[in-house]
Amino acid sequence: MDTTYTGQHRVGVDDTTLDARTLMQWGFKVDLDGIAAHEDEAEQVVAAARRAGLSPVLVGVLADRTEPVPARTRSFGRLAMALGV
Repeated sequence: MDTTYTGQHRVGVDDTTLDARTLMQWGFKVDLDGIAAHEDEAEQVVAAARRAGLSPVLVGVLADRTEPVPARTRSFGRLAMALGV
């Protein structure tokens, strides 16, 4: 897993690296299509947020597919913003 700093904040996720640009693109997709259409991305954000020690409440809401869609969408956005800073 590459977590080398190259001028942008980067969070390693398995073989994928989440940078601010990727997280922003995913946020636009979630906004456009809904969180249910992007569960793979949501799982990657959950994993990265857990490793980064971000809010367990936000992580739990995003990880729980039975939570209301607006709550999961807001959690995705807040966690993506925190990871992309």
